[in-house]
Amino acid sequence: MDERAELFINLDKSKTKLENVFSEIIYFLNSIGNDESLNYLDYIANSQKYWERYCEFECKFIEFETRNGAQGGLPFYNQCKI
Repeated sequence: MDERAELFINLDKSKTKLENVFSEIIYFLNSIGNDESLNYLDYIANSQKYWERYCEFECKFIEFETRNGAQGGLPFYNQCKI
């Protein structure tokens, strides 16, 4: 159980780090405020959305592959998300 709790803690830390970096980039691009920076803002927002979708599908696939293991698939899904 300790390993599972640690996985959730690490997953939360990873999400927070990613959100902070993304927020900094958005803030920076908004602070420039020209047309080019707004285009990059759109590009990075779309890239992030598609990256999150890719990661979700990839981790769900790993969860499915490992569903019959001793730990079941969920810990592997969480590890993948980290």
